[in-house]
Amino acid sequence: MAIARVAGQNSGNRASSTSVTVAMPGNVTSGNVVIVVSVSYRNGAAPGNHAVTKTAGTGTIGTVINDRRYSFNSGAAYIVLEINRVPITGSGSLTLQVASASADSVAMGLNEYSGLNTLDGASVTNTGSGTTESTGNITGHAGGLMVGGATELESGTIAHTSLSDVLVYEN
Repeated sequence: MAIARVAGQNSGNRASSTSVTVAMPGNVTSGNVVIVVSVSYRNGAAPGNHAVTKTAGTGTIGTVINDRRYSFNSGAAYIVLEINRVPITGSGSLTLQVASASADSVAMGLNEYSGLNTLDGASVTNTGSGTTESTGNITGHAGGLMVGGATELESGTIAHTSLSDVLVYEN
């Protein structure tokens, strides 16, 4: 089966607290996977790891798998970026929460995929400042899904442009 993003099944949110909660727009489907890209920020010290949990809904989930975790600091600003996958074991409504101990703020984006059993591949990370982000060269594998996350420390407004085959959630 080909990997496909389930139409309309993406959402996101942010909160100035240690956790953020997001409900999927529609019912999730057993056998699918929800990809969670989350970021936490703390001033002065590193925030904790991200705990992804179900907080409401009739859908059921399997064990949450952390595929990638990247942390860095820029002066006094500490950031953790994680990519987790949530296997759906029973169809129904679903609300997920990301919590990070001692974070000043947390944000997450959710996307449901069908035909996805595993994520595999090398992590690619770049840091820096400027007006253009770049992941460098990425080589995927046949039949795979590439997931990325990016975060900026910026006091102003940042505009992102999605390419035809890329989904950008901005909050």
